[in-house]
Amino acid sequence: MGKSLAAIKPKVTQQQTSLEAELQATLSVIPAYTWYAGPSGALMFVNQRHADYLGLPKDHPLRFGVDVGAEWDSHLPLLHPDDHAEMRRAWSHCLRTGCAGEVSFRARNAEGGYRWFLSRVEPLRASDGTLLYWIGVTLDIDDAKRAEDALRKSEKELRDAIDTIPALVWSALPDGSNSYVNKRFLEYTGSSEEQTAGSGWQALVHPDDLERHAGKWREAVATGKPHESEVRSRRSDGQYRWQLDRGAPLRDEDGNIVKWYGVTTDIEDRKRAEEGLRRNEFYLAEGQRLAHTGSWVLDPAGFFPYWSHELFHIYGLDPAKEGPSLEEYLALIHPQDREFMRSLIKKMVAEALGCDVTKRIVRPNGELRYIRCVGTPVVEDDTLQRIVGTAMDVTEHELLTQELRRRQAYLAEAQSLSHTGSFGWKPDTGEIVWSEETYRIFGYDHAVKPTIDLLAQCVHPEDRPDFLKVIESASAGATQFEHTYRWLLADGSIKHVHAVAHALQDASGNREFVGAATDVTSIKRAEEELRTSEAYLSEAQRLSQTGSWAWNPVTGDIRYWSEECYRVLGFDPRGPLPRFETFFQRLHPDDKAPVREQYERAIRDKADFEFEYRLVHPDKGVRDIHVVGHAVLDRSGDFGEFVGTVIDITERKRAEQELQQLVDLVPQLIVVLGPDGKWIYANRTAREYTGLTLEEFRSKEVIGRSIHPGDVETARAVRERGLAGSDPFELDARQLGKDGIYRWFLWRYKPLVEEGRVRRWYVSATEIESRKQEEERVRQENVRLEERTRIAQELHDTLLQNFLSASMQLGATVNGVPSDSPVKVRLDRILQLMEQGIEDGRKALQGLRLYDTAPLDLVQAFSGIQHELAVPFDVDFRVTVIGEERALHLGIQHEIYRIGREALINAFRHSRATRVEVDLEYADSGLRMRIRDNGCGVDPQVLETGREGHWGLAGIRERAAKIGGLLKICSNASTGTEVELSIPSSIALELPFANRPSE
Repeated sequence: MGKSLAAIKPKVTQQQTSLEAELQATLSVIPAYTWYAGPSGALMFVNQRHADYLGLPKDHPLRFGVDVGAEWDSHLPLLHPDDHAEMRRAWSHCLRTGCAGEVSFRARNAEGGYRWFLSRVEPLRASDGTLLYWIGVTLDIDDAKRAEDALRKSEKELRDAIDTIPALVWSALPDGSNSYVNKRFLEYTGSSEEQTAGSGWQALVHPDDLERHAGKWREAVATGKPHESEVRSRRSDGQYRWQLDRGAPLRDEDGNIVKWYGVTTDIEDRKRAEEGLRRNEFYLAEGQRLAHTGSWVLDPAGFFPYWSHELFHIYGLDPAKEGPSLEEYLALIHPQDREFMRSLIKKMVAEALGCDVTKRIVRPNGELRYIRCVGTPVVEDDTLQRIVGTAMDVTEHELLTQELRRRQAYLAEAQSLSHTGSFGWKPDTGEIVWSEETYRIFGYDHAVKPTIDLLAQCVHPEDRPDFLKVIESASAGATQFEHTYRWLLADGSIKHVHAVAHALQDASGNREFVGAATDVTSIKRAEEELRTSEAYLSEAQRLSQTGSWAWNPVTGDIRYWSEECYRVLGFDPRGPLPRFETFFQRLHPDDKAPVREQYERAIRDKADFEFEYRLVHPDKGVRDIHVVGHAVLDRSGDFGEFVGTVIDITERKRAEQELQQLVDLVPQLIVVLGPDGKWIYANRTAREYTGLTLEEFRSKEVIGRSIHPGDVETARAVRERGLAGSDPFELDARQLGKDGIYRWFLWRYKPLVEEGRVRRWYVSATEIESRKQEEERVRQENVRLEERTRIAQELHDTLLQNFLSASMQLGATVNGVPSDSPVKVRLDRILQLMEQGIEDGRKALQGLRLYDTAPLDLVQAFSGIQHELAVPFDVDFRVTVIGEERALHLGIQHEIYRIGREALINAFRHSRATRVEVDLEYADSGLRMRIRDNGCGVDPQVLETGREGHWGLAGIRERAAKIGGLLKICSNASTGTEVELSIPSSIALELPFANRPSE
């Protein structure tokens, strides 16, 4: 198998017969996977489609039908390992018997995946029966296999679904023998699948119904018609219940029955209802006779040949006269019912129908009555002979029914609104009757028949013993019961139900409890929430040392004190409520008179009150108490009582004193205002800065006296708007110091809000003089930027444009000069200088227009100047940083760059230096920049006064002075030039946030 095609091809040529060639050609054109094997079973050839699928090499012997002496099972490595055993079994059977065969397996494709195939093989024999080859065709059945698996899965899911549906489902074979029942069928009957198989289901049928039911089933099987039968069958508890058994055949395409499918439905309740209905109809017929119900006969021609005597009285007619005609009868019908009755009678006669209808009539005296008519057709030889019927006056019954329906609707609505249902329970029989609302409360469907055992299972396990005890007591003879228990719903939730009932007894001694069940879940939850709230309130009062109280000043009685109120005011919570005067004696002697005045004013004005007093506590000494009272008035406005709270604020008072001492030490202006904006307190820093005493703060109009006249109006307006609300606000204004200097301050107002009202305003003032100066500097910088932009525009439109025009004309002139002219070289140099000047001018104008906002990397920016100016690389140029590089103010940074750039341009263009150095030295004291070269130096006169018509050196000095820097320039012809710029750290360095002045 491993030999190359070149090595075996001569052998192939020698051994290949015309039969093999023809066979290979035939198999290669078949649009399927084809192959053949030798008599021994060894695979010899696969067609191209087959070889390509298997991923065989182009020179593989199987592509050419070469017999390489392989074993009979040499093809197994091409198959899935799990299919080798089955392939050996099937292939060995064919080889042993010499018969055709087929087998399915998974074969590996070129990518290493597997697909399912079905391979069929036939023996090819010579005329004398000698076996020549095995010829095979392999079909791809992978999709079919997957569909088959999906079908099996679907069948399983269908069976699972059938097992879970709430019905008894069965299926039977075409001969009628039972083949399947669902899980619910087995559970309902208590049988096994073996017991119901075949005709085993007959053991479940009531003996009196078996023959009739089995006969109907045999008839359906014989005729192929749908089956339907009502039969009593045994339930798992041994009880026989009526069932409706229905079955329908499933047919194939030829109409042959493949299977029977059926459903069995419990109709026990319906049967009982039908039995009751028949009994009621008998009672009704007897009642009609006893009630002198009228009778009548209507013939097919539409005449009444007979009216009973009572019927005349019902309609208010004279019995001595003849019965009315049809039109006279219809004239007695209420106008709104007349056409209906005319159509009904016409239909009854035409179709031989009976009737049972209630209509309204109007007697000749105008009296309205409700009449119920019941008619039955008499048919002989398929011909209607007459319609016989009765008519009964049901006016009182109809009116009572209407009233009953109305009251039932009212009752149902009342029960729904109050979550109260009614019930009846007969202890002797166990029968339970529920109203609509009762079903809703207990979460049951009307199909469920309630029992005591069912109810007990749904009662919470912790309440079940008490529930059963109540039931046992009621069954033993108790005349009434009342209890509350928890009810477990199907979804796991819990309801609280309160049940109350009393027993009624009929003449026969039968007892029945009639009662009501109320859903009290919301009440229970409210009680629980109230208890929780009370616990939280009590704990909160204890933690906050807040007590609540109620006091009737008319009688002088204290009506209520909370437990914490006792403790706050120094009384025993286990003792009785004290009298008001007893409490009053606990007040500090200095506070009794003002407190009594406060109380008397509140009583007189029927108004709320709030104030503080000191109390002499028997255990804790003098305590500071804050009291709030609310006047409660009745609907007529008469005074009822005060309710309120008392809070022990002793610790808060002490904390306020300590806080006041602490605030005095804060290096910031801090003041406290009342809710109306009046000055209450100013810390020591505020007093020292303004030179005002605390009394002067409280007594004088501070805004007008200490705020700059230009800021007073704005400050007052902002302050009035802010104090009118309860949100923080701020304002800035110039504040006068005791040194007579106005400085800018930012005033921040923070409210203390309690119970929706502002109690205090806490105000801090921060000096922002430096920030205001910076804002002014930025404003001036913006003005300067606008001026620079204007200058740049004018320079661009005049000087640069004229220079550009001159350059273009010069260029045109140069182009006309012969290349060998000595003037040509000089003109080219002049043109080059003009172009460089234009480019520098553009950059300078761009610098005038732009406002530097982006930070610079000075090292990178200075390093790029050499490339920008096309400085030869033989000039030794370096930029060095000394110390730790630190952030610089943005504006300072750009000015440093411009100064350094101008110095470097001078060095590169005019000094003829071979070495240029830039040092950036960062220190705590500030920044120092040094630019040195070893060039020819600068003329002392130029260094002192500048070159006429140039402002480079003047510009450097101007920029250094503007940013507060110190500039030194040293130069001579032997050592070159050094430019040194020093800037203090307070100007140059951008301080970390934590070290910045607070604003």
